[in-house]
Amino acid sequence: MEILALLLTLAVAPAEPTPDPLGRGFLGVTVTSGTLTVSGVSPGTPADLAGFQPGDEFVRIGEVAFTDFPQVTAHLKSFRPGSRLTIVVRRGTGEKTLTAKLTARPASADYYSEPFPP
Repeated sequence: MEILALLLTLAVAPAEPTPDPLGRGFLGVTVTSGTLTVSGVSPGTPADLAGFQPGDEFVRIGEVAFTDFPQVTAHLKSFRPGSRLTIVVRRGTGEKTLTAKLTARPASADYYSEPFPP
C-alpha cells in the first residue's frame, strides 16, 4: 500500500524542464532575418529582464563585435547558464549597454538547422 501511495505521489509531480545537456546559455530574442536587429523579445527571458526592445541592433557582447546573428548565437552558446554578459546595442541614434544573466537554453530554441557543435 505504501508503494502505491509513493507511485501516485510521484506520478502527479510536475516534470521539470530538461536542462540543456551541453549547458549552453540562452538570451531570448528573435531577429529580423539576415540582420542583427531584434524583432522580438520573449517575455520573462534574460533579454526581457535586461531591457531589450524590438529595433535594438546588436553591436557587441563584451569586447566581441559581430557581423551576423549566427555569430551572436554561437557566442551566446559558448557561455554557461548563469553567466552575466554586458551587451551593447544600438537603439535609435545612440548605444545602450545592457546586462543579461543567461539561462539554460530550451530545446525549442534550436528549431532551425545549424551546424553542430556551435
